[in-house]
Amino acid sequence: MKLLAPRVIDCGMFDSRVKYPQPEGTVSAVRTVPCYELEIITEPRDGCAFIDGRAYRRRTGMLILAKPGAKRYSEMHFRCGYVHFTTEDPALRAQLDTLPDVVYSADPTACLSEFRELLRLTPAESPIDALRFDGAFCRYLAAMIEHMTRDGRRSAGAGIVRYRAALEKSAAWLTEHLGEPVSLSQAAAQANLSPSYYHKLFTALYGVSPGEYLLRRRIEKAKLLLLESDGTLTEIAESCGFSSQSYFGKQFRRAVGVTPARYRSEMLGKLAL
Repeated sequence: MKLLAPRVIDCGMFDSRVKYPQPEGTVSAVRTVPCYELEIITEPRDGCAFIDGRAYRRRTGMLILAKPGAKRYSEMHFRCGYVHFTTEDPALRAQLDTLPDVVYSADPTACLSEFRELLRLTPAESPIDALRFDGAFCRYLAAMIEHMTRDGRRSAGAGIVRYRAALEKSAAWLTEHLGEPVSLSQAAAQANLSPSYYHKLFTALYGVSPGEYLLRRRIEKAKLLLLESDGTLTEIAESCGFSSQSYFGKQFRRAVGVTPARYRSEMLGKLAL
């Protein structure tokens, strides 16, 4: 499998006391994240990092992966290492977007060491230096994805215990809104969680993503309507939240193994015997 290499926009160390010499506890302005922002806290001091309204208490070795479009602000003061980057590869974007916004690493010493090795290669002053840095960044990014995936699973268990009732409420809400267009943000709002954290906890609790959960419930409803109503395929598709009859047919066949029309005729034939 080949990936389009990510492009680093900036890499370095950040000290909030240098850029924002305000008193301890001052809150920075809210900003919209323009790219992927991968950070590791090297000196937490006090305060929280805020992503999409959720507060995360800073600790040494804390890994942050803010996604494009997220809303961020911070309580002062702290120091961190950072890499800001973009990627045009859809598979890598999908992988990054399913990671939690924040993970408290089980091995912060290793994470800090890996970042310092990357930082050692900056600035790249020649084409060869740039090649070395690009290769090192790809290795670093792969290592951080592994850290965040592993440590995110470890922390998900505690999150499920804390938010189980909210997650179950959101699942019931999804079931009640099968016939409507539903976004991840809307579902996450039912649990009062950020979309990425909600996606992680929901998937850990139910074994499927919110999108797949919604699709399965829509297919179940469609199967009932095919047998218990005289609705046309177009009407059933619309009542189950599918954007078109053709999309309904494609998803139904993928899940059930036959087309909706064939399922209806075969099942009604068996029921008539």
